[in-house]
Amino acid sequence: MSTVKAPTLWEYFWTVHRRLWGYRVGNALFFQPAVDKDGRAVKLQPLFGRLNQLIMERGWSPPWIMTKDECEAYWRSRDNLSDGNRPSMFATKDLGIIRFMHGFWSPEVGRGDHILELGSNCGANLNGLRQLGYTCLSGVEINGNALDEMKRSFPELAPSSTITMMPIDEYLRAAPSGSVDVIYTMAVSHHLHPALNDVFRHMARVARRYVCLVETEVANCTYQFARDFRRIFERVGCTQVRSAIPSDIDPSLDYGGYVARLFAVPHSPVGA
Repeated sequence: MSTVKAPTLWEYFWTVHRRLWGYRVGNALFFQPAVDKDGRAVKLQPLFGRLNQLIMERGWSPPWIMTKDECEAYWRSRDNLSDGNRPSMFATKDLGIIRFMHGFWSPEVGRGDHILELGSNCGANLNGLRQLGYTCLSGVEINGNALDEMKRSFPELAPSSTITMMPIDEYLRAAPSGSVDVIYTMAVSHHLHPALNDVFRHMARVARRYVCLVETEVANCTYQFARDFRRIFERVGCTQVRSAIPSDIDPSLDYGGYVARLFAVPHSPVGA
């Protein structure tokens, strides 16, 4: 039977002060939303925003963000009584963003491709793709409560897809190279802790053809980690095929401040 090691007095002291002073520093200098109070996209702060973005891309864990373990515990624990990020909330999301993604990644990505979503939560995105005719769908999700919500909200999805309950980083490190055609994330990659930056290299390795992201690159808080994803994926050898601002194409989409990017992975010719 495994046991949980109690924190030392120093570890407890550091945690308390990190949360008190680190988060205050973050609020004062680094944290910013994706949109302003009127729903308009916010630009990255020219000094502290860019500094924070570079820190995240370097894989450092400054005191104004959650630790990797805190971040994982947060996403594992979300249920329908949580104060935010409830699975039931995602179950009722508008699927306009899925229709957008379907058009955005076409014609490179087709309905018969094996598509893997990282951080699939209750399956709303996968179910939207299923309704659009995609036939080979998989997902990875850390939260058992979200998978329970999937069974309630999308009972047709589970029998027609493969869902794995596992941390994204553990799944990708173990996955064979080129084992799926396309990997995508939607409002998930910017929640991956800086200590997990090798995940992006593994995404490019596991995908046989394309990686697609719909993410904010400026919003940051204790559990949001702003990165320039074009820079991230070009560093691991990917080639950007195209990018778009979803809210510019359809202002009704609830994805203000997000950018969509489609990358060809290193071992796939662009347009293959």
